[in-house]
Amino acid sequence: MRDAKAGVPTRTILALVTEPRTRESVLNAALDLERRFACEHLTVLHAARMSESPDGAWERLVWSATWARVCFVARAGDPVEGALEQACDCDLIVTAESGMLTQRLLRRAACSILTLPPGASAPRGPLLVPIDFGPDSMRAARFAARLAAAEERPMDLLHVFEVPTGYHKLGPSYAEFARSMEARVRRDLAVFRAELGTDRPVRCRALLGGHAASTILREARTGRYGQIVLGSRRRSPAVTLLFGSVAERVVLSSPLPVWVVRDNSTLSFLEAIE
Repeated sequence: MRDAKAGVPTRTILALVTEPRTRESVLNAALDLERRFACEHLTVLHAARMSESPDGAWERLVWSATWARVCFVARAGDPVEGALEQACDCDLIVTAESGMLTQRLLRRAACSILTLPPGASAPRGPLLVPIDFGPDSMRAARFAARLAAAEERPMDLLHVFEVPTGYHKLGPSYAEFARSMEARVRRDLAVFRAELGTDRPVRCRALLGGHAASTILREARTGRYGQIVLGSRRRSPAVTLLFGSVAERVVLSSPLPVWVVRDNSTLSFLEAIE
């Protein structure tokens, strides 16, 4: 009998495997999620550019899966195009890709993504959940709250703010303006925390910083946290080219696993984490 928390008809994961050095971390992460959240479908996409035979990994995956129907796909060509093709009906992509491949995947995939830094283990610290108070942030925070409950770990909500240029024209000093902004951010955090409605331990933090991504990465490198959970939406290629995104910059440089939570696919996967 399935676990009671598996109350959603379809939960699907795509594990993108492209290199021997990252294969174990990707497969272990996918299997862990499959077991804990009673996923129904697990697809492993094996990029043909790998020199090793996939047979051993495929056999281990088949015998290790607890709930899911496992499908193995070997595809020649561009691994990102292969992932996008296979992920049409997926809730989540798990990958340890880096650099340009990850960037392209973040910009084009409709579903949520879990990125694993090559060679890094996932420490058991709190979840770091950067927010900007928008709907994407609330969606990510609710996902993080359920993930925190499933893994029995606390979480930190983090909002990074900065004093705008031209503040001096309004009269207050830099320090006074910063204190005023921090007080407002803390009020907004309290409201956000109340709307989140979780009984998990949640710490609310307001940090004065420069670019949000740089501040988030600095916090990630302190060693206090285990994973990062970010809300994100797909942006047009032109907008992304001009401005990039906080999620993209964090994922590309983070020493921690990063969940990039998106709305069209995360709901079923999120509801399974109860």
